[in-house]
Amino acid sequence: MFQASQAPVHFQKYPGQSIQDSPEELERNSLLIYRIRKIASEDAAKEPEDRIDCIEIKPEPWPEHLRALDGLKPKHLRVEAGIQESVDVFELDKINTKFELESLSISSVAFDLYRPVPIPTSITNPSSEPSPTVPTIRKPQYEHRFPEFFTHVKSLTLHYCCGIRFDGINLPAHLRQLKIIGNNAMDMFISAVDNLPNVGEHLENVFIYTNPNLDMSLAFWLPDFRERLGRCKGLKELTLIIADDYEARTANYKAPVEPGGVNLSDPFDVGLSGSLPNNIERLEFHCSNSEPMVADLDLWIEAAKDPEWLPRLKYIHISTYDVETDNLRLRMGKPMTPVDTERDKKISEKIWRVYEVLKSRDPAVEVGR
Repeated sequence: MFQASQAPVHFQKYPGQSIQDSPEELERNSLLIYRIRKIASEDAAKEPEDRIDCIEIKPEPWPEHLRALDGLKPKHLRVEAGIQESVDVFELDKINTKFELESLSISSVAFDLYRPVPIPTSITNPSSEPSPTVPTIRKPQYEHRFPEFFTHVKSLTLHYCCGIRFDGINLPAHLRQLKIIGNNAMDMFISAVDNLPNVGEHLENVFIYTNPNLDMSLAFWLPDFRERLGRCKGLKELTLIIADDYEARTANYKAPVEPGGVNLSDPFDVGLSGSLPNNIERLEFHCSNSEPMVADLDLWIEAAKDPEWLPRLKYIHISTYDVETDNLRLRMGKPMTPVDTERDKKISEKIWRVYEVLKSRDPAVEVGR
């Protein structure tokens, strides 16, 4: 692996800052650029199987550092933002040897993975003249442009990013795997399904980890997530982890029901059994330990009895995720959730009823423990 980053003990220049570079800093970066170019040059002379296949970019490389990567042909790129939750990798579009990535992992980026670019406008009726008393005001129009290397990505991981809307140009055209961990996970999944080309047919593997306290904040609702999940007809593997301390989250909820009858205190893990694409072969579902989930498992039992429900399923694992929510509460200085042993027993019994039905299929479905 090759890593392009500033050493943490040195001054770091972030985009938008104007800081006079010291002679020592300029000399250090000149040496760094020379070494990066030397590595790239030596790597270009190697056999394909011996070449550097992964680059990791940490906060915050200078544009010259990224341009010095010219000559490398990595298959995997990892990008990590710093304290400002942004990283500028558009300098990679200027290099001669274009990256044709198989996988891209992005950490801690908020909103600005793209750049706004003006949309050319034309006058459709040149003969029309503006009113002499009312001036004509033309507002510039923009569209989002993602880095060019984004286009080739087949596997995309968003790790504690937020607010990324997949609308614009240079979007992945053949995305096979999407992994979203943390903030706005369901929101960003919805945006991906709405905007990425042919994602419903191409996407084969989805991993979503969501904390409901940090999700569904971009004008989407839970039914939107379920509907978009159902659109992914090519999906073969789904891991859905919902770390929801439901009782604590809803204990003091007093906000009114939103227009359309969607209540923001709704559990995030119910109603999913009827939204799963039929091509799924491997399913892992980590749900809350809540009363609504106890009731919802009856729908899973009935669905499992239907031979047309997930007919290609080979493996299933269902579990509650109390350990993660308790760890989260401890980090926030809150008391641990009391264990409801009777409810735990009900959930375990119903999960095993789902398992027993699926194990009776021919061929039998493998179940988790």
